[in-house]
Amino acid sequence: MPSSNTQPTWMKDSAATLERDLVAKFGEAQRERAQRGLRQVGEFWRAEDGDASAFHEFVIANFAGDSATLNTVFNRFERLLE
Repeated sequence: MPSSNTQPTWMKDSAATLERDLVAKFGEAQRERAQRGLRQVGEFWRAEDGDASAFHEFVIANFAGDSATLNTVFNRFERLLE
């Protein structure tokens, strides 16, 4: 369940910058996935998870923006959920 705390003040600006970065790197076709993922991560992000820099690093390291990475993630979850 998402934290009841409000989002940090830097979250909106950071998410907008990350969306631009992800779309620049992976293409316009990934914009909707990037928006959805940033919204979801932002809902669960707590102050103890880190600052804007930690949020940026986490998103960049974990966004599956290309088909090979996305397939790897899908296959892993498929195997774990069987």
